[in-house]
Amino acid sequence: GRQAIQKISILGSDVDDWNQKGGYWREKERYVSRKFPAMNLRFCQLDLAKAQHPESALTLAIHPECTINIPLWKTIISNVINATTGTCLIATFKDHEMEVVRDVCQEMCQNFEVH
Repeated sequence: GRQAIQKISILGSDVDDWNQKGGYWREKERYVSRKFPAMNLRFCQLDLAKAQHPESALTLAIHPECTINIPLWKTIISNVINATTGTCLIATFKDHEMEVVRDVCQEMCQNFEVH
């Protein structure tokens, strides 16, 4: 049969340190630790244009503003995709954002779906 899940680890990252900007990262980490003992939540500042994203089985990249500086965002999106060992979901709001993500996937010869 299937193994029961023992622990869930979640990493939230952003180029900005939202703990300093009113995002209450430390408070959210403590709350999750207290309320859900089998869950580990950690937030960190991480510039994915310069640093490698940690390996993950499930990656959720929410609304990359990838039309502002397309070469920079192509590096970031490639970094995130390369660090994903399972499923990578990149959610965009606008068609032109989706087109940048699609182009990166095609350049990397990655299978992808657009919904």
